[in-house]
Order: sequence, then C-alpha cells, then structure tokens
Amino acid sequence: MSETRGKRSFLRRSDDWRYKLSSFADQRLAANASVTMMGDLAAVG
Repeated sequence: MSETRGKRSFLRRSDDWRYKLSSFADQRLAANASVTMMGDLAAVG
C-alpha cells in the first residue's frame, strides 16, 4: 500500500517538475530533460 502511495506522489512530483520546466524552457529542452529522466529511472530500476 505504501509503495503505491509513494509511486503516486513521485508521479505527481515529476508532472509538477515538467510543468515548471516548460514554463521557462522551450519544448526541445523539456523533451531532452524528459528523455534524460526516463534514462535515470531505467538505471535506478
């Protein structure tokens, strides 16, 4: 149960981070950051 809650809060945080990034960065930079984040998640997983 706690694992699911942690996952949900992480997703909410990543969405918030992406929203903030797109507010001051262009879409290409945001896309690059998303790819980098996916790579980091894969490395951690």
